[in-house]
Amino acid sequence: MGDEKLRESKLNLNGIDLTPVQDTPVASRKEDTYIRFNVDIELQKHVEKITKGL
Repeated sequence: MGDEKLRESKLNLNGIDLTPVQDTPVASRKEDTYIRFNVDIELQKHVEKITKGL
């Protein structure tokens, strides 16, 4: 297994970041098309709470 991790970001239609980019820890294991982290991942801001029109 390599250094599988997830990068989460939210962009507007113009490609501008609406929230800071968030990297997860390196995955603990890989299963087929899934990667497991064995830690809780918290999104910094829910999509519903982002100001519309940005």
